[in-house]
Amino acid sequence: MPLRIASCRALDTATLWTSRNVVVDPVLLAEGGAGALLGLCGLRIVPMALLALTWKVGEYLFKACAPLTLVPAQPTLRPALADLAVVMGAWLVGRLVRWIARRRKQPRRSSTLV
Repeated sequence: MPLRIASCRALDTATLWTSRNVVVDPVLLAEGGAGALLGLCGLRIVPMALLALTWKVGEYLFKACAPLTLVPAQPTLRPALADLAVVMGAWLVGRLVRWIARRRKQPRRSSTLV
């Protein structure tokens, strides 16, 4: 089922059964690195999810509407879901590393009473 945006070319939205397999490419690794970096910086889950979704929608619109895209138009549903999962997973890893680092910096309280 093609999705049509006014004055842009139609892009097919793939289903989970008709799309090709997910491939790890440099763009996916860069998105994962950006998610991990934002997690390390302390970005919370709601802004991160909104940022990731906005990025994927903008990427879709760019691929559909840009006259000279470097990447050919492709079915977008399954790769977009995989990209979102990678970005949010990398963000979670970044948050865990931040939590562990902050926990190590806290001084330990002694349990002896004076």
